[in-house]
Amino acid sequence: MEKELNIVGILVDNRPEYAPEVQRVITDFGRCILGRFGIPDPGDRDGLITLVMECDEETRRQMIKRLEDIPGLSLNHMHISRSH
Repeated sequence: MEKELNIVGILVDNRPEYAPEVQRVITDFGRCILGRFGIPDPGDRDGLITLVMECDEETRRQMIKRLEDIPGLSLNHMHISRSH
């Protein structure tokens, strides 16, 4: 399958409770993560994570599904087409 470039934004509510599970998912898909940028809330409750990924569509869907199963998360993703 062809690899695609994707950006995934994850807003974590109640970071102390949900961050460990989010981290497990991110680690499981680490082979296709090109970059990760995390911003904690100054109040230490919430956080924002942005991932840049290069993977096939099925792998992206699997990761998104696992993240959607975690309560307290809001996420969005976009595919970036490469011009060849």
